[in-house]
Amino acid sequence: MSRQMPDDTPTILVGRGGQATGPASAPPPAQRGGRTPIIAGGIAGCLLIVLLLACGGAAFYFLAGPGKASLQPTASRPIPTPGSTLSATSTTRAATPATAAATKSATHAGPTAAAATGTPATAAATAATVTAAPGSPTATVTLPAGLLAFASDRSGKYDIYVTDPKTPDSPKDLTADSTGANRHPAWAPDGQQIAFASDRSGKFEIYVMKADGSGVRQLTNDGPNTQPAWSHDGSTIAYAHQIADGTRDIYVIKPDGTGLRLVANDPHDDFGPQLSRDDAQLAFLSNRDSKSLPGTGELYLKPTASAGGARRVTPNVENALSVDYSPDGQWLIFAGKPDPQGSFQIFTIHPGGAGLTPLSHVAANESYPAYVPGGALIVFVSARGGNNNLFIMNADGSNQQPLTHASGDNIDPAWQPAP
Repeated sequence: MSRQMPDDTPTILVGRGGQATGPASAPPPAQRGGRTPIIAGGIAGCLLIVLLLACGGAAFYFLAGPGKASLQPTASRPIPTPGSTLSATSTTRAATPATAAATKSATHAGPTAAAATGTPATAAATAATVTAAPGSPTATVTLPAGLLAFASDRSGKYDIYVTDPKTPDSPKDLTADSTGANRHPAWAPDGQQIAFASDRSGKFEIYVMKADGSGVRQLTNDGPNTQPAWSHDGSTIAYAHQIADGTRDIYVIKPDGTGLRLVANDPHDDFGPQLSRDDAQLAFLSNRDSKSLPGTGELYLKPTASAGGARRVTPNVENALSVDYSPDGQWLIFAGKPDPQGSFQIFTIHPGGAGLTPLSHVAANESYPAYVPGGALIVFVSARGGNNNLFIMNADGSNQQPLTHASGDNIDPAWQPAP
């Protein structure tokens, strides 16, 4: 039986028909009498006949009722059902709480995913239609080029998979030949290598492999070591190292296994490293304020060049699980649990601590958010279907749609950078 990694995974969790508009057929008009003399009795007789005809018609109308008109709409409007596709020109739908951030802060509008208009895809992006969540229509989302890596236990153990986001339910298992668990895939900046954590040696260590799963190399041998994250210049990999008392510190190492250096050290737990776009700042999680649940922390920032100087970014949200930088460096996205008895939810915040904005709008656990290259989209994990699957949304939290529809636990999403 393979060993499981230190637990950093959230516990999962028209009314009646109208009357005809045309006038009813009237009885034919009385024929003129031609040259017949007009007498009083004749006039009275005609009047009596007209009166009887009018009364009879009214009685018939009263007894039979108005005729039913066939209601034909001026244009056919399809009723959206899960899995159906609506033409962009057929109807316009208002955003609902399940698919849009109804009360988004004006400070974080965020770029939105472009809807497909039939324009051919460029070399840097490919148009793909993803299936909408139940209760919302499908939508065409322009996805950047590149593969999506993630971890899943669908095979009976955690393995690293890669898939084309256009066909996300047909992934390739890169670590099928490993006897251990494999987690936390992290793409190198050039998109040619993946760092990951595996306990194939008996304890979790940091490994690097090519994008096709070949050329596996072990970088560390003093584990447990988990949660690798590349610097954006590709020169180092940050990761969390667990020491004897069960807490973790953060180190960086070169991709060839040399140049080991401690960058975050505290008597409490420091973990989940992510580097800023210029590699000058390290975002990480820590329970050094001792308010978070085991395996979670508060969000901190510190200079990468030194071991000290950490400052807390999230004063009102504890129990954070993971963090990522936006491509422009203006936002941090993380999963946290403001209510210890509630579910993990996704938030964004400025690195300076302002503009805290919730992006989750369901009660299920949502976690492991990561920006897609370009910053217009966010890939994340949601248990809204009963188990963890990968979802995608606009950077402002709108248009949330599933990518994978698999059984088991599907977590740790990472989008391949553009070459």
